Amino acid sequence: MKETFEIIVNPPEERLDLALLGKLRERMPDLSRLAVKKLFAERKVLVNGKIANASLRLKPGRYPVELVNFDEGAPLAGRLFPSDHLRRRYAADTP
Repeated sequence: MKETFEIIVNPPEERLDLALLGKLRERMPDLSRLAVKKLFAERKVLVNGKIANASLRLKPGRYPVELVNFDEGAPLAGRLFPSDHLRRRYAADTP
């Protein structure tokens, strides 16, 4: 499954990984930075049709971004939402 969307960068420039994290957190507020890091490690992030590095600095403007083989429901890096782990832990401690 491929998902395409647009990232808009306002001045000053921004790193791609942080811009992508912000965009994805609009839909998945608890998404971890580790999950986004894994997307880059697995080479699933494309900008302008080319595999992109997390450290890519984006100048102000609009960028088409594709996530290849991205399944929003599948866990990334083991735990998609680290807060779920904490909720389960503290729920077990609650009488």
